Amino acid sequence: MNTAADLKSAAKAVRSYPALNVPITNLLRAGLRGLGRESPWLTTHLPRSGVVSVPLPNEERLKLWSRGDDWISTQIFWRGIAGYEPETVPLFYSLAEQATITLDVGAYVGYFTLVAALAHQAGRVIALEPSAATFDRLLRNVRLNGLSNVECRNVAAGAAPGRADLHHMAGGMSMAASLDPGHLAPWEHMTTAVSVVALDDLMVELGVDRVDLMKIDAEATEAEVLDGSRRILNRDHPDIICEVLSAESGARLTEILQPLGYRFFELCLDGPRERADLSLGRSWNYLCTTASRAELPLS
Repeated sequence: MNTAADLKSAAKAVRSYPALNVPITNLLRAGLRGLGRESPWLTTHLPRSGVVSVPLPNEERLKLWSRGDDWISTQIFWRGIAGYEPETVPLFYSLAEQATITLDVGAYVGYFTLVAALAHQAGRVIALEPSAATFDRLLRNVRLNGLSNVECRNVAAGAAPGRADLHHMAGGMSMAASLDPGHLAPWEHMTTAVSVVALDDLMVELGVDRVDLMKIDAEATEAEVLDGSRRILNRDHPDIICEVLSAESGARLTEILQPLGYRFFELCLDGPRERADLSLGRSWNYLCTTASRAELPLS
């Protein structure tokens, strides 16, 4: 008897049938919490299907819907709000509380979009997601949360408007989708033509005259996103949370932001660490800001 293989087979069966998945995952989670424990095996091998609901600091509840194909939903189901990017989410929430306009570039299924929209319901959140299948899930999650302060666009952000190939894995909610042809080069993948906008142009179209907060998860094309945001950067100096996936990307981002007076904080599990530039560090996620450290909600 191959116990590991049997467990994986059973988990796959539970994942495939939401009518089984919901009561079984609920029961297992309750048991683990009763014991004060977590199970890395379950968070990896037993995705959650159906609705996941977690509380935010303001007592609003953030809800995501999944077919068991969304890594974020599974992580926050098993581990709570700290289950996904715990070094980033609390800081992003605090910044979003004060942001009148938040841009979520590369919104995926909408996790950060929902955090921002629920943190400040009098604010406005604009979410961009280029993948059609993932965009449908983003819209579903916005509706699930009953939000009227979110606007979603099925586009990618880049240096200039046009069309480009989105490189992504086949099927499911691909978290690694990118306009960079080299990002998924080591793996078999497919391409889909998508629309690209420059954020400067989009903000004019939407009548937005100030941006306070940007979250950019563009899988190695963050610098191109900022190239298309020069007017926003020079005018508004928004706080920016973004990924730095390579030394080359970090150097380009530093080149764009440093002359504008930006400072850089690597977001680590033991707290933000100020850096001289956007070099590769222990974490992929950085806060870029012109605010003084005393003005920031840093723990």
